[in-house]
Amino acid sequence: MNAKPISFNPSLSGVTTLVRRRPFSTLVLVGALSVVGLTALKTNAVQAPVASPAAIPSTYELQSLVLTGDNSGTANILLDDFVLNVSFDFEAHEDSYGVLGSEFTAIDVTQLSVNSVVTRDGTQFSDFTDSSDHRNINALIAGYMMKNRLGEDA
Repeated sequence: MNAKPISFNPSLSGVTTLVRRRPFSTLVLVGALSVVGLTALKTNAVQAPVASPAAIPSTYELQSLVLTGDNSGTANILLDDFVLNVSFDFEAHEDSYGVLGSEFTAIDVTQLSVNSVVTRDGTQFSDFTDSSDHRNINALIAGYMMKNRLGEDA
């Protein structure tokens, strides 16, 4: 037998107080979630259009490179479906990564001129390249020359 009777006074019993408060907090939580859900269903959310670039990026490929002098050369560059015949001037200088033994000859293309633009079947076009094309072609030529150590005698 129980010697102590169970108290029905909420202020005296902690368990009864917790049981009584829990349904109210659950009611508030369910109410808030339903308001948010109804608001989301009510509004017709317009999705932002998928971001697409203004222009398709060009592809560059070095077809051939010939050094015509100590600091000049010509190259054939494949730009998308066009073949560009370019001539360029370059400077070679010693550089390093700051670590002993990491010395290399760096190449800087100082001048680039597009001599002709033709399609693969031979149709002539006028020069349509812009500054970003020239920057990418300069980097392509300089990278090829550094990789193959073409500027070390210059």
